[in-house]
Amino acid sequence: MWAALNHGGRTMFLEEDAAWIGSVRGRHPALESHHVPYDTALADVDALLGLRAHLACVVQPDRRGERRER
Repeated sequence: MWAALNHGGRTMFLEEDAAWIGSVRGRHPALESHHVPYDTALADVDALLGLRAHLACVVQPDRRGERRER
């Protein structure tokens, strides 16, 4: 389903619930997911939505596979 909704794009799940990641990876091994701790709460929603146009929140290029200079 996720691949169909984002055809040709990269879908990555950032999830706080490690058990969810484990159960989903078992059924969908190609799903890209990462365990992250969140320090926000539902009460922060209005302030967070106000940041959606911030440069750090817009689409970023997929740089996987690029060589990085050291």
